[in-house]
Formats: sequence, structure tokens, C-alpha cells
Amino acid sequence: MVPNLRRRFNAAFTPEKYRRFLELLDAGSGTHVKFRNSETPCFFPRALIDQMARDGVDLIEQLMTPEYLARSEETIPAKYRVPNEDTRPLFIQVDFGLNAQNEPKLVEIQGFPSLYAYQPFLADCYRRAYDLGPGPPALRCGWRSIHSHKKLCPISCLLRSIWAFAPCASQRSKSAGDDFSTTACRSSGSIIGRS
Repeated sequence: MVPNLRRRFNAAFTPEKYRRFLELLDAGSGTHVKFRNSETPCFFPRALIDQMARDGVDLIEQLMTPEYLARSEETIPAKYRVPNEDTRPLFIQVDFGLNAQNEPKLVEIQGFPSLYAYQPFLADCYRRAYDLGPGPPALRCGWRSIHSHKKLCPISCLLRSIWAFAPCASQRSKSAGDDFSTTACRSSGSIIGRS
């Protein structure tokens, strides 16, 4: 979608580089990656990434209202309710697909961090196999806080969210009268939050 990057990538593509890419994936995963990975990374314009991030935040904020939470709680059978559940999910991400006009459309919203480690690893394999260089600043510095646009390290942010020991910038915000300490990291609309 960024024509000059696409042309440059296509001109330099070789089957050997793709084989190297697959070797890097297998080596870094410690096993053969059985699902297919695209021969090419996606080259999205910053405006599209920013739009998906804003739309993702808007959707997540709708899910965090007391009214929605009360309605959704009613749909969960008692035997599946978790005792002492946090008021906010630790992880939540919004997945988009693009239609024929390259407009983002919601695919799903999920609360499990299944790709948080794989996506930065995948991007690194693309850069190394295809000699793409360090990438744009957003890839080099990691995620940005959705509240303050501070640069955050994605790995330390993830570790701090899970184990509360890695350094990560945080921003306090007040929402609907509650005190919510947010370690909010953004990558195409993904947020990592810690209450």
C-alpha cells in the first residue's frame, strides 16, 4: 500500500531470501513453523495505522462502560464466571481486515495476547531476511502510549503487565470515577492495560 516500498521490496525479492526468512522463523521458534507465513511484509501508510489505532481505542472504550459490562456479565453462565476477576482485562486487542477500498473493518476483539511475542519476532525476521534495515521509528522504539505518545519498549511493557517487574512508562488516568493505572501500549490499536 506504500507504492515505493512495495516496488523496492519486489525488485529485491528472491526465493533464497524467502527461504532464509522461513529458516529464521523456525530457528527463533525452536521448532518448524507449520502455518504459512507470507513472502512479504505489509507496507501500510502511517495514516492507516493511526486510523486503526484510534478506531481500536474507540471500540475498546465502548466495551469498558459500566452499562456494557453489566449486559455482558448477564450473558456468561455462572459456571464460567471467574472469581475475583479484574474490572478491566489485562490484554485486549482489536483485529482489523481491509476491504477492497483499503478501509479497515473489524474482524474481532479478543482478550488473549496470542500474538504479542510473535508479531515483533516476525517483523524482525522480515527485516533480517530481506535486509530491510531497522524499520521506521515506531518499529525501533516499540509501542507508544495511547494517552501520552511516550515511547515504550514492547517487551518490558508486556513483562511488567504480567509480572510487574520490567520498567515501562505508565500514565494514570481517571475513567468513569475509578482510578486506573494504565500501562497502555499501542500497536495497530492494541492496548495492554494494568489495573
